[in-house]
Amino acid sequence: MVTEVANVVTQNVDYRAQWVSKSVPIQMFTVTYQDGSDNESYFVNQMYDVAEGTMTPHYVGTPKREGYTFAGWSPQVADVVTRDVEYIAQWQKEPVKPVEENREESSVESLPLTGTPHNSAVS
Repeated sequence: MVTEVANVVTQNVDYRAQWVSKSVPIQMFTVTYQDGSDNESYFVNQMYDVAEGTMTPHYVGTPKREGYTFAGWSPQVADVVTRDVEYIAQWQKEPVKPVEENREESSVESLPLTGTPHNSAVS
């Protein structure tokens, strides 16, 4: 029951506040993990829709790319989601190992000499 508040109080009256729940829309953001390559796909992008203020979801798995070592994300992954963000994988090229020659002594079999040596008399 709602009671109007009187302009002039002529008797004891109890007034009690009544509250109405006001819903505040939850701000949602997208967190994306990408492989950082325009030409090839080294892993499938991972996308998460999360509410503002929640912990940033982690990349599931280990980013891999042949010939490279994963060096982290750019920008650095935030602890809490505050906006839409794309984390791009950073790669460090692995050094190319030189191919070593097989230096084992090869045994070459000498073939018998045939014919006549130059400047020799034929008898």
